[in-house]
Amino acid sequence: MLIQNNNNIQQASTRKREKVLILGPSDSGKSTLFHMLKLITSGHDVDAKFENNLRIVSSWVIERIWEAMGEQERNHLKDLIPELRSVFENTEDANLATELQNRDDCCEILVTLWKIPFFREFYESVWSRDGISMFENVKELVSRIEHKKSFSPYSLVHCRTTGILSYETMGKNTEIEVIDVGGRRNERKKWIHCFEDTHTLIYMVSLSEFNQTLIEDNSTRRMDESLSLISEVMNSRWFVGLRKIILFVKPDILCKKLENGVKYGGELNPNILPELDRIADHYLKLVINSIITEFFKKIDRTTIDSYHIVNNTSEDDIKSVCEMIFGERSAQKTTFISPCIIPANNRMILCLFNICLQEKLTDIQIITSNEEENYY
Repeated sequence: MLIQNNNNIQQASTRKREKVLILGPSDSGKSTLFHMLKLITSGHDVDAKFENNLRIVSSWVIERIWEAMGEQERNHLKDLIPELRSVFENTEDANLATELQNRDDCCEILVTLWKIPFFREFYESVWSRDGISMFENVKELVSRIEHKKSFSPYSLVHCRTTGILSYETMGKNTEIEVIDVGGRRNERKKWIHCFEDTHTLIYMVSLSEFNQTLIEDNSTRRMDESLSLISEVMNSRWFVGLRKIILFVKPDILCKKLENGVKYGGELNPNILPELDRIADHYLKLVINSIITEFFKKIDRTTIDSYHIVNNTSEDDIKSVCEMIFGERSAQKTTFISPCIIPANNRMILCLFNICLQEKLTDIQIITSNEEENYY
């Protein structure tokens, strides 16, 4: 036993430690990534905690949509669901979420509301407007509730991060500490407390925020804030020599906005990055290329280890990117592109590749009947 304990001590002393810091402005997807990484490495919430968290996020969604409604919309909704009239009439707006969280049927109420076309149509009409703070993944949340899927509720519904969050997990012979910090301006003064001993810096960019302004300053576009912040962060003396990775997230939300007729107001750059050629939709490819190249102008790209386009509510996407960042293929500076923006006929190829990647197979070459695709 003594020998075994000594071996354990020796292994612990030789084990490497790595600190991963996630930075970006508010609503850039930092907290979602943090919760997804924790979910993947630590497992799903235990049943009691899962049910409680699900009630909390369901109540937030209902409250936020109710707050966005005018008196006419509210009265119409109450007429459509008389059995829930008392819930809305007897509760102050500020207390609605708390009241709903105390009900065992809170999640069922959200599902019931979502089945009402008027409720869905109202949500769709306001969620992408500038100046309105609205949850983006309500449809996916309701679908997972209906299908009784186990997941991290906070990965789908944004929860503002205040202070510093961290958790530790084990990689191969490496102890990894992952840190998330609040992204609002008044939270950033706390960032410096996390800079020391950082090994990997992940900067988050939301592709879908081009038409939105900051919650704390509605005169500043979120994209402009993120462009300014990435220049400050990536060029900081604190991060010289670190592994730096940029994650462009929410491509699914970007697609939805463009499909709903929201126009990208920035200048379109026709000089497409070679790795983006896999995106079939020409306008979508132009928009994504234009956003990414704007960010690259703010930094010395030679100092960036890699960049990826990720749906950060997808476990499969996060697993694939984790393997490329922390796994055996991390030395290869290749770009992951989420299957959600790859044409349907190419998704099977990409999914097959990602399975091979997760199984740590090497020298992968996928050959189709029409052409040879060397994805990585």
